[in-house]
Parts: sequence; C-alpha cells; structure tokens
Amino acid sequence: MTQIKIFLILTTIFGVITAQEVEIKTFKIKYISASHIYLQGGEKDGLAVGDELIVYSGSEKIGRIKIEFVSRYSASASVLEKQRDFKIGDIAKLVKEEKAAETAISSQKTDSLISERKMPPYQRKRTAPRALKTKIDGYVSGQYYYFKDLGARKLNFSQPTMRLRLKIKNLWNRHYNFELRFRSRYNLRDKSFSANVPKSEWQNRLYEFTFDYNAPGAFLTYKLGRIISNAFSGVGYIDGALANLKLTNDFYFGLFAGTQPDWRTSNFQTEIQKYGGYLKFERGKFGSKKINVTLAGVGEYHGGTVSREFMYFQVSYYHGRRWNIYHNVEIDVNRYWRKERAKESLSLTGFYLNANYRITSSISASLSYDNRKNYYTYELRTLADSLFDDAFRHGLRANVYFKIFKDYQISLNFGLREKSTDANFSYSYGLNVTRRNFFSKYNRMSFRFSGFDNIFATGFSPNATFSRYLRGGHYLTFSYGNYYYQIKNINDNKLNHWIRILGQIELPARFYINSTYEYDWGSDVKGHRLLFELGYRF
Repeated sequence: MTQIKIFLILTTIFGVITAQEVEIKTFKIKYISASHIYLQGGEKDGLAVGDELIVYSGSEKIGRIKIEFVSRYSASASVLEKQRDFKIGDIAKLVKEEKAAETAISSQKTDSLISERKMPPYQRKRTAPRALKTKIDGYVSGQYYYFKDLGARKLNFSQPTMRLRLKIKNLWNRHYNFELRFRSRYNLRDKSFSANVPKSEWQNRLYEFTFDYNAPGAFLTYKLGRIISNAFSGVGYIDGALANLKLTNDFYFGLFAGTQPDWRTSNFQTEIQKYGGYLKFERGKFGSKKINVTLAGVGEYHGGTVSREFMYFQVSYYHGRRWNIYHNVEIDVNRYWRKERAKESLSLTGFYLNANYRITSSISASLSYDNRKNYYTYELRTLADSLFDDAFRHGLRANVYFKIFKDYQISLNFGLREKSTDANFSYSYGLNVTRRNFFSKYNRMSFRFSGFDNIFATGFSPNATFSRYLRGGHYLTFSYGNYYYQIKNINDNKLNHWIRILGQIELPARFYINSTYEYDWGSDVKGHRLLFELGYRF
C-alpha cells in the first residue's frame, strides 16, 4: 500500500512539472489591418519570425497565422488560412507548444489511468471539472475625422465617432456569453446637399447585442438579441432568438424567429418578421479534414404579406492545410404577388464558389466565381418592371501569392465582371510587391499597382508604402499614390494624388492612439484629411 502511495505522489509531481514545461502561450489579437494581424506579445514572450500560431474564437479553431515581424512587446502576422474572419480579442496559440501540450496531456492521462487501475475501486476519485473563468475582451474608442476642403466648393466635413466592442465569455463561470458591438457618429457639413443629406445628423448603429449559451456538447444551445449566425450567413441579422439542437455528433437542427432591423439605420423595427430553420452536418477538425453542410429555409413577411421566401445552401470543405472550397446557393420561392412579378415559381438569385490551394509552402492560389441578381421584396412590389433590374451579374476573380527568397512577397489578382445585358466585360487587376527587412528588420516596403476598365471609364492607381515598426508595438507608415481615370463617353481625363502618414502608439494601461493625416490634390479634390483615435482595450 505504501509503495502505491509513493508511486502516485511521484506520478503527480512529474505530471505537474511536465504541464509547466509545456504550458501553452496564448496571444490576444489587439488590432487587425487590411494585410496583417497584430498580437499582444513579442520577443520577451517567446515569439520569433516564422512561428506559426492557430487562432481560436472561444474553443473553436478558426484559422492559422505566421509571424512576419516581431519586436520586444509586439508582433505582426500574415494570414495563412482562415475559416471565418478574425476579431479583436481572439486568441492565438503557438503550434509547436500546442502539440507538445497535447502530447503531455495524453501522457498524463495514460499515467493516471495506470495509477487508477492499480488502486482499489473504493480509493479512486473523480477529477472535478476545471472551473471556467470569466473573460472580458474588446475595446472602446473615440475618433475624430476632419476634412478641410481647399477647392472651390468648400465642402468641409467633420465626424466625431464613438466605437464600442465588448465580449464577455463564461458569465457566472459557465458557458454563457455576451457580445455588444456599437458605433455612434455625428456628421457635420458646412453645406446641406439635400433633404436626404442634411447639414448635420446623428448615425447610430447597433451591430450586435447578443446573449448566448454555447456549452460544448450540449443538446441545446441558443442566442438571444440582435444576432447573426455563420451557420447561414445569407440570412443576415435578426432581432429575436435562435435555438440549436444537437441531434447526433454530426447533425444539428436549428430554428430562429424575430424581426429584421432597418438596413439603412440598424434601428429596431417590427414591420418585417423573419422566420426559418436549418439542418447542419459537421464532421472533422479544422487543420485536418473538415466538412460543413447547411440547408436553411427562410421566410420574410410584412405583416401577413410575403416579402421574401428562399432556400439557402452552403458547404465548406477543408482538406488539411493544402486546399479548401466554399460554396453557397440562394433559390427564391415565389408565391402570390412575387410569382406574378418574377413570372416563375423558383428563381436562382445567388451562386458563389471559392477555392483555395496551397501549391507549395511559398506559393498559393485562389479562384472565386459569383452569379447574382436582384429579387423582389415588399418594398419593391409596386416598382414598375421597366425600373427593376433583374439582370444576372457574373464575376470571376483569381489570386496568386508568391513568397520569393526570404523577404519578398508578391501577390497578383485579376477579376472579370459582366452584367448579362452589357456588351462587354468589366475587368480589374492588381499587383503587390512587399519587401520585408528593408535595410532593417524593423522596416517594410510595399509597391502596389491596380487598374480597371468598364463601359463607363478606365483607370489605374500606383502607390508605395514604407512602414517602420518600433519597440513596444508602435509603428509608423508613409504612403504616396495617385489615381488616374478617363470617362469614356466625354473623353475626360482625371488625375488625383495623395500623401498619407499613419501611426499608432501603444500607451500604458492598455490605451492606444491611432492617427492618420492625408493631403489630396488633383482634378477632383484638394484638401487635408485628419483622423485621430484614442482607445482602450479590455
């Protein structure tokens, strides 16, 4: 008996030491730009250029990033792959440490099982579940934007803004969560353009106000408030409730009901009601092989009158980190007045397909196609046929990304669009060349060139950007660019230039300052633009 006790004590001590050695370091996303993800943590926390991290939203793996630049207290990363958009407050974990932790945990479980088998049944104890901790993420900031028009029209404009993003996880130490996303703006113009564009106005937007219960493995999970679900992204926002039932390990069934917010102002309204349900199949794990299939039926009604009824289908498949594909389709079901206007019972109103392929570790490509057309709703039911545009719009876009040598990155993109009633395609194209470690490991230089051509105009825009990353998470960016275009039917040429300086300063106690200055001059505009933001991250 004494030998068994000594064995258990040694096993426990070894397990604690192992767990400490492989403690997973986590890094919170503090800022997201158009091309990079910025993390709270740098060299002093063990990050290095080339490290790969897995990004989590709660307990769900949603993507993978790679460190491109690191200072002592901050780091920036590029996106290798993502299942959905990242958000400020999401957590990134080092891949190598996560694998080590999984190995250690597996070893500890095996040792514990061996120990329990050696113990008499009456001495075995159940391990209490780890208590959840309440976590608060997000930010609150105040912005001020000002445009000083030096042209003849004197269209000066100012816009103070308040932004709030709050996410509280594990309320009351359980799987209850709360999320709030809000923006308030005040627009002030020197002149009033029209009744629809007044001299001054408030614009308040409530994007999300959600309380949810989302325990892993629970039979019933739900959301209440102003919600949107990635299970059926085509449905949009609703003010109401969503319930999700786990039928088996792979199948889920959901119902939702509520009203549709005003799409112009985001205000609450009761005129449009929205109901529906979905069936979802999900199997696999992100990072290996994973498939997700959803079929939804949705109805929108204005009182007792149909506004829109449609079926929504989406499927995504991830084959490890090598390639993935995403597809969705919307089919409108036309009844009553909608059938009279559409002149058919079923209408294909949306089709989208996207595929990504990682050819090598330094070359990747993507291809997407979409085919959409307008559909009748309650607001458009009295619109004359001659004014309703129901033509299909087709689009095809290709992207290729190269990583050449150690510090060069090149991306190419090309897109075609066509309206079924147009005689010619519209096309756009772009080239981006980035040089990291530009005379210093803290510098980055980028050159971009983009252009377009359609039935109305043709044009192009070259620009160059120099970025300097400083210790402590600060950075400074200088840009120059111009924009040339020609209006075809009147053969009118326009050329505009801009110079932009952007900087961010990380202050003590989680405060930050973000500021942009821009000077524009040319055919269409001449003036100064200033944006200043003071924020606090929770």
